[in-house]
Amino acid sequence: MNTIRADWYFIIPSTLIWIAALVVTAWDFLYRQQAIYRFSLLSLAGAVLLVMGLSLRLVARRTLRQHFSYGLRLLDHHQLITHGIYRHIRHPA
Repeated sequence: MNTIRADWYFIIPSTLIWIAALVVTAWDFLYRQQAIYRFSLLSLAGAVLLVMGLSLRLVARRTLRQHFSYGLRLLDHHQLITHGIYRHIRHPA
């Protein structure tokens, strides 16, 4: 099986599950608990950490280039990446 196609068999269902979880969480927050969201300093800190984490993941993906995949796979031409973010941390994503 083509490894790119195999990645999509993982990406699509996991993305749908993630979106469904967000919808259920928003429904619970807004309608079941009748909560009103108030933006605070703690919310800002969380948003900053989220952006930093997403940025780290993007740097890791760009460092790996064609070796990146959403699932575990081994290729004949695999090599250990020791430059970029991978020089400092082995599993940044």
